[in-house]
Amino acid sequence: MSKMIFMSQYPRYSSALLVLLVVSMALCSCSSSPVQRYSASLHTRRLIARYGILDSSRTHPYLSQLARRLGNAESKQQTFPEIILLDAEDAFAFSGTPPSILLSRGLLRLLKSEDELAFIVAHEFAHTALDHTKRLEESGDPESVNLKALELEADQYAAEMLLRAGYQGDSIPLLLVRAHDALHSAQSTASHPELSLRIARVQEAMAGQQQLPTYPSRGFSQFIRSLPHSPVKNR
Repeated sequence: MSKMIFMSQYPRYSSALLVLLVVSMALCSCSSSPVQRYSASLHTRRLIARYGILDSSRTHPYLSQLARRLGNAESKQQTFPEIILLDAEDAFAFSGTPPSILLSRGLLRLLKSEDELAFIVAHEFAHTALDHTKRLEESGDPESVNLKALELEADQYAAEMLLRAGYQGDSIPLLLVRAHDALHSAQSTASHPELSLRIARVQEAMAGQQQLPTYPSRGFSQFIRSLPHSPVKNR
């Protein structure tokens, strides 16, 4: 995560990092801090309060279109959560509570296509659809949960959802490589599976999912260019 800070007790990361899977990262408190019961709603409120909201799928046409496209491919028939864009230079994504997907402005600027953005959104949605967030909250102690297994499940779910929505999955292994390199640089790989296993599971999921006809993704480049380069003042 690029210079990601939840609260003072959470570690800092260097500015060049791409970290996609913040659900597990949010659990990493300093060793001197007591173990705290995980609360996704608390983290959601803190992120929004810290950075502020730039836009969301309720109001922005591009984000709304992305949410509808992925929502139509949702196999569990769940209501697709709101996508919320935070005014943060730090690169991160978070599966929030109440169900929402928080994306930072800094993260979007590091992505190369809507296919990559769709995979990230689908991955974060998977944490909700598969009850990962609920499982973490009910565990009392997040360290008792196999976070690596949850990440693999979310990867597989997202890969299948991506193809059902008519996106291309060719770039996803490279996206995982970039994320892995960022996590390795941040010395934060403990909660994430081995890269080779993640890529293999994603490719296996895609191979087993029927590829629906793809159609052009319109608006990604324009949307990225419209993002401010620095935090918006006087919101």
